[in-house]
Amino acid sequence: MGAADGERAGGMFREAKGMLRPMAATFGASLLVHVAFFLAYFGGNPRAGGDTPLYLELSRGFFSGAGMTYGGSPSATYPPVYPAMLAALAPGGEPGGLLAAVQLAMSASVAASAYAVGRMSFGSRAGRNAAVIALLAPQLPFWAGYVLSDSPSLALGMWGLAFVLGARTMVSGSRGRLRRPALVASAGGLLISLCVLARPLNLSAFAVTALALVVSSAPLQRFESPRAELDARPRGSLALAVAFLLGLAVPIGLWAYRNERVLGTPVLLSTRTGWQLWQGVLWDLEGRGTVGKDVYYPEEASGLPEVEADRYLVRKSLEEIRAAPGTYASKVALRVAFFWLPTAPGMGPGMWLAGAYFCITAMMAALTLGSSGRRRASLPFWLGALGVSGAVALTILDPEYRYRLPLLALLIAPAGAGFDVLEAKARELYSRGVPLGGRHGA
Repeated sequence: MGAADGERAGGMFREAKGMLRPMAATFGASLLVHVAFFLAYFGGNPRAGGDTPLYLELSRGFFSGAGMTYGGSPSATYPPVYPAMLAALAPGGEPGGLLAAVQLAMSASVAASAYAVGRMSFGSRAGRNAAVIALLAPQLPFWAGYVLSDSPSLALGMWGLAFVLGARTMVSGSRGRLRRPALVASAGGLLISLCVLARPLNLSAFAVTALALVVSSAPLQRFESPRAELDARPRGSLALAVAFLLGLAVPIGLWAYRNERVLGTPVLLSTRTGWQLWQGVLWDLEGRGTVGKDVYYPEEASGLPEVEADRYLVRKSLEEIRAAPGTYASKVALRVAFFWLPTAPGMGPGMWLAGAYFCITAMMAALTLGSSGRRRASLPFWLGALGVSGAVALTILDPEYRYRLPLLALLIAPAGAGFDVLEAKARELYSRGVPLGGRHGA
């Protein structure tokens, strides 16, 4: 290694080391917030959500060695990561302190990963702002107390983005040596794959964002020869993209292989796709918040095997959409609107608070789109935001907006940069002598 390479590697090491202390401090502060909220709101006991009984049923087969089963038969109703987590941390199907501790720690780590993502994407000030936004977000400790896959999957997705951005940073100092950055990108793909196998909705959020980060002209080393830099740029992006996709594909491929063996069909994620689509087709507001009217499982599908029922519901849903495309389009538009608004009719004050916090975060993130120095870096996050919005638009909405968690997480880093933009604008106005409230000094 030459002197220049050694200096460059040392700079990268110092940068990584410089992130550890603020990340640890952010995690500690976030964990205190999570524990305090858990004790005050949940009384120290994890709470069941709507899908909890199904997750617990799927987890029980792990104890007997039968794998993931439902009603005594192999199942792919949900992907395996959260049932496996319950099997390990809630023995006998009884969620307790061990599961709560792990979920609280995973959710608290989102603030630390938000700092890393913000710093590597937009700079140190944006990273600090992102950490504060995540630290104060009421949605994170709220959902961490439920026996649901949302919080663990969110943590996996955010750390996956951090690894992908770390790989980009390594490429920028590698002078074309791509093995280590590729390994880090592959680890990021693996984490996001586990995130998706905990909650399939996250495929449209974190996988889309990570791939966009990889291919969106990562900051690469400026070589002495402009031609060398030009040649290395696509090579670095291509290597990271391939490594990331390999990490993403392996766990999902193994899950599909398992489903081919036990169900006769290589189900990639879940056999709930048809049911989610069917709920989205029949959804109607009826003045009761975002859930709208109750949607019942069709009787003709209830007697079918799991895979056949899923195919039937997909087919039935597409028939309904083709029969009334305008009606379906209006429902999709209304669901997207509710997804981005602070709250909806019928929601309580707690949801108003969480919704207002989300909207402030989204507005601050939108400031990066008007900043020439930050627009390009923010586009991958907005692409993921559009992806998750489209995915949710096809399904029935949850009354408590837990579907919006990945959207909030994706916008935290750009929002941190947005506060940086706002601060820079305020300094500029002050330097011009424009009063910013109160009395302007002489």
